[in-house]
Amino acid sequence: MPNWLRALLCCGNPKKRATAFNGEPATITASSPGGEVWLPTMSDGMPETSSDRARRAVRAGDPESALLHAYASDDSAPAIFACRAQGARPTQTRVTMLPFTHPYDYEGSLDDRLDLLGQCLERTAELGAGDRDGTLPIFLAPEAFLSDESGQALTDEQHRAAFKRIAEYSARHPGTVIIPGTCYFKTGTQVFNVVPVFHGGELQCVYCKRWPGGNERIDGLSWGTRYPDASKDTRALFRLRGLVFATEVCNDYRRNHVLRFYDEHVEGNEEYDAIEGVDVHILPSLGVLPETDWLSTYVDRAEGATKEQRAIGFTHSRARKGGYFLHCDAGASGEDLPDEAQIKDTKCTIHRRKDDDADHTGYTKIDGTMESGSGLISFGPFLFPG
Repeated sequence: MPNWLRALLCCGNPKKRATAFNGEPATITASSPGGEVWLPTMSDGMPETSSDRARRAVRAGDPESALLHAYASDDSAPAIFACRAQGARPTQTRVTMLPFTHPYDYEGSLDDRLDLLGQCLERTAELGAGDRDGTLPIFLAPEAFLSDESGQALTDEQHRAAFKRIAEYSARHPGTVIIPGTCYFKTGTQVFNVVPVFHGGELQCVYCKRWPGGNERIDGLSWGTRYPDASKDTRALFRLRGLVFATEVCNDYRRNHVLRFYDEHVEGNEEYDAIEGVDVHILPSLGVLPETDWLSTYVDRAEGATKEQRAIGFTHSRARKGGYFLHCDAGASGEDLPDEAQIKDTKCTIHRRKDDDADHTGYTKIDGTMESGSGLISFGPFLFPG
């Protein structure tokens, strides 16, 4: 990337933004020669444009055939995980997102990024200080925000230490739902890419990515689709403060994970008769842009593969009418655009499903604001459905 363009995009770099929180430069660790890092861990293939991807088949990863069982009817876990968080159902939300860009923002260490997260949460609290009672603040970062300096998997010890620190942040901001993107880590036997959800000072639940991208490295280990702490594991949907959330990661959206899981386990199920879709569908990613992306066929023909190329849009969402689709992407999809608003619009977005939409094709974009001095994207507050 030319220096002039990088300078133009500096507001999208959290280590540049971090100086605005406390007036001191953030610690930056040197990257590879030339100052750039190519991170081949989270995307479906080699770096390419959406239009390039749409014109050919994608060889999506199925490492050692260690997937899925995500839809097994004999799984005793509930379809909608019940979080411990109690309290009245919120009437509205304010969403704040961190536009963390692949690959240029991986220079800092994990501790640097955890420091940044704490600063972002302080700023999030300031933004919502005047909101009325009944507002639920949500903070969202993109895929692989919690990984090592090169975007590779953390150790299990690092992952647990990071979760402990974020729980401490959550205790300082107990009313905020904190979703710090995904945590990419490995144990002695498995590799995981998980979405942790913090609220009320504790880890509420964890979703494990089902479909790794073609270049996610597992070093001979199997791909983990069940979080080691089974008491926190959610298969796709969870209930928190009376709201129903869906979450998945990047390639899961291409493979229709939430769509198929909802249709099989919730739609028509007497236990969930009152559920008419989820209130909030959350997608952290690195390279999936539902708003503009095309869904290619998969040469593996495995579960979730499509028969023909087509635009995804929001057809894989299961947001209820009036519900929301929250998307935060770490891909470099907008880096060739010389305008920060376009970067913001393609990487951190919220869409509301229209009240009269019949087939998940009627979603309206909600404009966000890039907050001066921090680079965070702020949305709302806006009302929850119902």
